[in-house]
Amino acid sequence: MRPESSLRGDGQVRLEGGEQIYIMPAGWDQAPWWSDAQVSSMRAILEDVKRDYNVDENRVFVSGVSDGGTGAYYVAMRDTTPYAGFLPLNGYVLVLRNPALGISGSLFLTNLRNKPFFIVNGGRDPLYPIDSVQPAIVFMNQAGVDITYKPQAEAGHDTSWWPAVRDDFEAFTRAHPRAPLPDKLTWEVSTARTWNRAHWLVIDSLGDTPNDARDELAMDDMNQSGNGPIFKNGKSGRVDLNRAGNIINAFSRGVKEFTLLLSPDQFDFGEPIVVNVNGRRVYEGRLEKSVATLTRWAARDNDRTMLFAAELKIRP
Repeated sequence: MRPESSLRGDGQVRLEGGEQIYIMPAGWDQAPWWSDAQVSSMRAILEDVKRDYNVDENRVFVSGVSDGGTGAYYVAMRDTTPYAGFLPLNGYVLVLRNPALGISGSLFLTNLRNKPFFIVNGGRDPLYPIDSVQPAIVFMNQAGVDITYKPQAEAGHDTSWWPAVRDDFEAFTRAHPRAPLPDKLTWEVSTARTWNRAHWLVIDSLGDTPNDARDELAMDDMNQSGNGPIFKNGKSGRVDLNRAGNIINAFSRGVKEFTLLLSPDQFDFGEPIVVNVNGRRVYEGRLEKSVATLTRWAARDNDRTMLFAAELKIRP
């Protein structure tokens, strides 16, 4: 998906790449790229396209230029599940701290760890020069975000660099198909009402529990820097998952209940499934496959590579 900043006046793709489907939504002052309305719109458009064309669900990427590039970071922190990766061009993630943008809800850099990024910025860009954005990119990369960074020292706030970068851009998308059922996940939210899902994890209810993770190394907070919090977030809930065979090790804080969506492509339903949360065993047993669960989530996702046969409610 490439936002409107990638269009010429005649409606053609400005940064034309390989032969593929281009989805180019429009943004405006009432629906900027950093709004939940745009995240929902992109979901709806993708759903329509998938019903009309034989889309490879694991080859859908979000990219954008300038505001569209900054918006790509926003989408990654809100709705990671449908996308294989994010390619922000001439954008800057810390623009999203600006209170004038009127962003609803909190933003969590930790959520960027779920997908790879391909980032381009220009050295002569008067808005987001390399010298300004690179410290944030280095910080995110060192904190576990998978980043391919292609700074263009002589470029301004433009795409004059595209001929030199295009092959790397396309190679990145070929090399990073989505893992529909990743073995590792982390997701943090300030409300369980919206954008509370990452693949096979759904956060259902927030609130402190006596068994919250206390180990700061186990749940390091990317939002904390030497100068204090990067985003001024309120209370939140977070769950980290790590699967090995039929064993799920989870760390959680600020979450009263979450749901695990289990797929026969990921788990052996003939053997017990074990769930440990914050070092404590909270479930061990066999699960029966459910046609009702399968059809309900298949209807929601319309994704042939992400099919779930059971739901498991977990209370840490």
